[in-house]
Amino acid sequence: MTDLLPEMPGYEAYKNSGVEWVDSATYGTKMPRTSASFIGNQKLPIPAYIEQTAKIDQAVAIKEKQIQLLKERKQILIQTAVTKGLDPNVPMADSGVEWIGQKPAHWTLKRLKFLFSSTGGGTPSKKQKDYWQGNIPWVSPKDMKSDYFAFTATPKNTTLEKFGVKQTDGQFKPLY
Repeated sequence: MTDLLPEMPGYEAYKNSGVEWVDSATYGTKMPRTSASFIGNQKLPIPAYIEQTAKIDQAVAIKEKQIQLLKERKQILIQTAVTKGLDPNVPMADSGVEWIGQKPAHWTLKRLKFLFSSTGGGTPSKKQKDYWQGNIPWVSPKDMKSDYFAFTATPKNTTLEKFGVKQTDGQFKPLY
């Protein structure tokens, strides 16, 4: 007898129009039914074990790809909502800030210092290379003295690892 994965009989029955052949053998109008012996005597093509696992592996790979595409779509939707708002038909206007570009016309621009309070806590040691070049932007109070802050991760040591963030006592809190 062929090794049989527990998922295969249901998969093969469904794939091979199993629902149709069971349905064709039912009787009764109110509650269609068939006999257990009818179902038990049906022959079902079962592929070799290696084919069974290959089908399952293929199905898993397809689902993983779909999950990845959905995650990418989610990020695009979040970025669009944050930069352009939820209504795609809202009038847009120039923000006056080159790196921001267009913004919804009813949005205002405010300086960070009017939205957040910050306390310095010391920059993590730049000698500790494992603190730096992560994916968390490092902003110091000196960066907030201009009207607008444009973060670009091009200069060396401008992004931190989570471990590097923990090495400072600085805080950035909303004012409201």
